[in-house]
Parts: sequence; C-alpha cells; structure tokens
Amino acid sequence: MSTAKNLQIVSLYFFLATGLAHFISGLMYVNDFYSTTALMMNKVSDLPFFVSTLLYFGASMKIALDPDNRTKLHKYFFTIGALLFIAVLIVNFFLPDRI
Repeated sequence: MSTAKNLQIVSLYFFLATGLAHFISGLMYVNDFYSTTALMMNKVSDLPFFVSTLLYFGASMKIALDPDNRTKLHKYFFTIGALLFIAVLIVNFFLPDRI
C-alpha cells in the first residue's frame, strides 16, 4: 500500500474517534450530564477533529487526483487548508467564548 492510502486509513479512524467524542461531549453538555467535563471535552476535541478532517481530505485528494494535475492542485489545496487551519486557531484561541 502507498503512504497516502495508509494516511487516509489512519486519519479516517482518528476522524471517526474525535468526531464521535466531540458529538457525544456536546450531547452530554446540552443534557447537563457531567456538564463541566463535557464542556471541557467539547472545547478541547474540536482542533484534533479539524486536523484529522484536513488529513483525511488531503490524503483522499492525493489518491483521487491524476498525476498530471496533482502538483498544481496540491498547492491550492495546501494553501486553502493552511488558511482554514489558521482561521480555526484564531477563532479558538483569540475570540472569547459566549457560553
């Protein structure tokens, strides 16, 4: 198997695990079930979920694209992914929470 295929499989598992943890912690917070712990878990698990999403998307694009257009499109996808990640970091760390 290629490196991109292995990365896609591993990032899929991380995507599912972190997404499920983020979803369950959100449900726990809304229903006041261990609300302090659930709120902390919900705020902490969004960045790993976003990173695993970007990794899965990048690996899937590398596998799906043909080799001729791969280099030009990779630059665009990398730039868009980096800008999205910086935007999520800014929102996460520098904008205050309203909860």
